[in-house]
Amino acid sequence: MTNSKISNDPLFGSSAMIWDALAFKQRKRPSPLDAETSSVAGRISAARAHKQQGILDAAEKLIRRYGHAKTSIEDISRVIGTSRADIYRFFPTKEALDQRVFARHAHFILERARDAARCETDGSAPLLAAIISLVEQTASMIECEPHIQQLFATAFAKDWEAAHIYISQVLALIEAIISDGMKTGHFAVSDPAVAAQRVLTSVIVFIHPTLVTEAALKFPSLIPGPLTQIEPVLAYLSASGRK
Repeated sequence: MTNSKISNDPLFGSSAMIWDALAFKQRKRPSPLDAETSSVAGRISAARAHKQQGILDAAEKLIRRYGHAKTSIEDISRVIGTSRADIYRFFPTKEALDQRVFARHAHFILERARDAARCETDGSAPLLAAIISLVEQTASMIECEPHIQQLFATAFAKDWEAAHIYISQVLALIEAIISDGMKTGHFAVSDPAVAAQRVLTSVIVFIHPTLVTEAALKFPSLIPGPLTQIEPVLAYLSASGRK
C-alpha cells in the first residue's frame, strides 16, 4: 500500500531534499573530495533538519494550546530563542508553517489508518479497519484537540495544497486496499480507482473536518453512521464483475 507520487508532498518531505538525494546518486565520477564534501553537507543538512524540527515542535505546542490564528511567528521565535528572520529562512510565510503542522497530523492519521488495515487480512476487514480508524481519529480530534481540528478546517476552507494531498493520500490508501482485495479474489471490480472514489464519497462526511461538524454531527437523524453508509459500497465491491 504505497504511493509513488510524493515528490512535492509536504507530508513526505520537500522536493528539494529528494532532488538533492537523486543528484548525489547520479554522480558518475566521484573525486577524492566527495566523501569529505558529502560528510560536511550531511552535517549541515542534519543541522537544518534539527532546526526545522524544533520550529515545528514549538509551533505545534503553541497551536495546540492557543490555536493557529493566535500563534504568531514572534511567539514561536520567543519559545525557541531565535529570531523571526531565522524562522522565515525555513518557512517563507506563517501559512507555510501552519501547513507543515497540518501535514504532521495528517501524516499521523494516515499512518494509523494504514496500520489498522495491515492488522486485518480477512475479506473487507482491512478496508473497514482503515475507514473506522479515519472516522474515529477525526471524532477524537474534534473532542480532544479543538485547535487542531480548527487547523484542519482552515486547511480545507482555504484550499491548502496540503489538504488536497491529505485527501489524495486517503484515496490512495483505499485504492491500495481494494487492489489487494482484488488480488485475493475478495473484491471484483474493474477499476480500483473508481471503486476507491465510491468508498470515499460514502464516508467523506465523517472524515472531512468541516462536513463532520456542519453536517454529520448536526443532523445525526438524517445522516446514517459510517458503517451504514459503506454497506452498499461493500456489496458493490464484492458483487461487481461477478454477474
